[in-house]
Amino acid sequence: MNRTLSLVMAAVLTGCASMKASEAAATGAEITVQVSAPLDVTRNRVLKAFTDQKLTVSSQQDQLIEAKLPRETGMLGTYDLVARALLLTQDGGTRVTLYGEEYLDAGGGATNQHRVNPNSRGRAGRVWGQLNAIADSLRKP
Repeated sequence: MNRTLSLVMAAVLTGCASMKASEAAATGAEITVQVSAPLDVTRNRVLKAFTDQKLTVSSQQDQLIEAKLPRETGMLGTYDLVARALLLTQDGGTRVTLYGEEYLDAGGGATNQHRVNPNSRGRAGRVWGQLNAIADSLRKP
């Protein structure tokens, strides 16, 4: 019985695989903000906004900022949650795309991934709120 439940849950979770960027935008799973400032100035603003929202930056490159939240273990396996900001120079300014991804390692080598979105609950829902607050701060001059 327990093995059957595990197989059913694995089948259901397989349907939560990663979505393409176009699908993510269509479902509201990312937030895009155009900032009228060069990349280096915008990057500093994004870093400050992550800090203000209590998202500890774990990795940063020229065009990518990432905050990995602490791993959690739940009933279905181990959860990893990551908030990201992708920065691209565009039209004399910088386009910032904010998104979050949650990964579930259910064991046996199967990892499921889904985008954090307005319907997310719990920790993922809080991250969605933090990403919105970051976007709001970037919209201010």
